[in-house]
Amino acid sequence: MGESRDKRRKANDMTNDANVQLADDLWTRGAGHVLGVQALVDAASESAIADGASDVSQMTFNGRHSASIHLLVGFAFELLLKTAFLLHGGNSKDLGPSCIGHDLLTALDKAEEVGFQSNCANLRWFVENLREPHKKHWFRYGGPDSVTMPAIELTLPALDALAREVGADLRRVMGDDFRPQTG
Repeated sequence: MGESRDKRRKANDMTNDANVQLADDLWTRGAGHVLGVQALVDAASESAIADGASDVSQMTFNGRHSASIHLLVGFAFELLLKTAFLLHGGNSKDLGPSCIGHDLLTALDKAEEVGFQSNCANLRWFVENLREPHKKHWFRYGGPDSVTMPAIELTLPALDALAREVGADLRRVMGDDFRPQTG
């Protein structure tokens, strides 16, 4: 009996190690998307200024780069929430389309079910408002002519806070093996 218990413990340790490695990979990609959003916003603003736009903010977030900005925002939220889910004991099998998939609200609900508690202001509101356009890939393959999105001036700080918060959880789990991609 002791031998089978040891085998189960080893299997669980490997699963946990695999989940931690997957969480690290997802967090790295999600945090990278946050950095990408900021860089794209900066480039879109510079382009709007160079083009002589009368409303730089309008041109930045509703102009030719807006689909890319919002696509990255959705994927950043998705990957960071999936990371939180794994770090708090979620099963990696639940990440796929039969459970979480690209559904931001399900990702948040599942992460909270396993113990994730975010201090990110209005996280649920962002997730609820981004859910449909992200889940239906409107910024990837096209969608309605007009989509109401949360203001990017509010979204970017929330994304950054979530990346830092989940990164801190990852740091606690990984210890010295953690190699942050952001601040």
